[in-house]
Amino acid sequence: MMNKPRFWTTADRQFVHDNAGKLTAQQIAARLNRSCRAVRVKATRWGVSLLVIPSGAQGAPTRRQWTKAERQFVRDHAGKLSTQEIADRLNRSRQSVCAQAHRWGISMLVQSADAHDAWLCRELYKEGLTIPVIAEKMELSRRTVSGIVYSEVVNSVRVA
Repeated sequence: MMNKPRFWTTADRQFVHDNAGKLTAQQIAARLNRSCRAVRVKATRWGVSLLVIPSGAQGAPTRRQWTKAERQFVRDHAGKLSTQEIADRLNRSRQSVCAQAHRWGISMLVQSADAHDAWLCRELYKEGLTIPVIAEKMELSRRTVSGIVYSEVVNSVRVA
C-alpha cells in the first residue's frame, strides 16, 4: 500500500532554508521525516544550495545572491542579448544565468528580427554603423545583427 503524499508546509520550507549549508541533505531529510531525494528536489526548486562548506575551508566556492537589479536586467534583455553577453555584463557565469533564467521561467532564446527590423539593420550598416552599435540600438543580439547584415552581403554578391 502506498503512502499518501504529504504536502510541504511553510515550516518545512523555512527549516530547509535555515539549515541549508549547515546540515547535509540526509540530516535535513531525517529531521523532516522525508526522503533525501525529496529534500534535494524541493531545495533545487526553491533555489537553495545544500552544499555544506566547512567554516574556514579554503578554495570553497563563493556564491553571490542575485539582486533585484540583476533579475530585472535578465528579464529586460532575455531574447535580445545572448546568454553570454548577459553573463558578461552581470559578471556571472553563463551557466549561472541559464540556471536562474530557467528557475524564473524566462526563455533565453534570442528572437530573430522581423522583416522591418532586418531592413533597418541593413540600412544602418550601409550608413557605416558597426554591428555592436546596431545591436544596442535595435535591442538585438550581435549574432542576430551579424546574421542579418552578412546574409544580405552574401545574397547581394550572389545576385550580381
